[in-house]
Amino acid sequence: LTLAVGEAPALRERSVFVDARAPADRLWAADVALRCGADGAIGAIVVDASAFDIGATRRLQLAARRDGAGRTVALLARPPAEARSLSVAHSRWTTQRHPCATDPGWIVACVRCKGLHPRAGARWTWAVEWRC
Repeated sequence: LTLAVGEAPALRERSVFVDARAPADRLWAADVALRCGADGAIGAIVVDASAFDIGATRRLQLAARRDGAGRTVALLARPPAEARSLSVAHSRWTTQRHPCATDPGWIVACVRCKGLHPRAGARWTWAVEWRC
């Protein structure tokens, strides 16, 4: 992640970046971050969840819900090749580059959300743009 000089200094000061190559190391770092977030110190984490199995996602779910705190949001990013991999995630989303956006933009679609069933023909898709 590269932040331009002067861009979101408060975000940069509150961020921790972990460069772990092995899935076990990424899982450990995410687990620790979620458990530290129970006191409100961490608002969200973004994790490279490639090669995580269902046991790993369950471990992170339990860490996020520890003591009922649930104050930290975990976003697990997986490559398209793992779209059908099992996960205990509450919701599952896909993203792709927005073809018409002049600023950075994405098409974001909710493909699954536990407990919600869209009516026939309903789409949960949004176009998102980052205005520079």
